[in-house]
Amino acid sequence: MSDEIKKAIDRLKEVKELLEKFSTRDEAIKYLVKETNLSEEECSNAYDILIKIDFNKNIE
Repeated sequence: MSDEIKKAIDRLKEVKELLEKFSTRDEAIKYLVKETNLSEEECSNAYDILIKIDFNKNIE
C-alpha cells in the first residue's frame, strides 16, 4: 500500500474515532458542519459512511 493511501486511511480512522466520542449522531453532524462549512446533508452522509467503515479489516 502506498504511503499516500496509508496516510489517508489513518486520517479517516482519526476522524471516525473523533465522531464516535460524541454522545449523539446529531451532535457529531453539527460538529462536522461547523468545522467543514459543508451542508448538513453532506455531513450526515459523510458521517454515515465513516461510521460504517471497519478499519480493522486488513486492506491489501
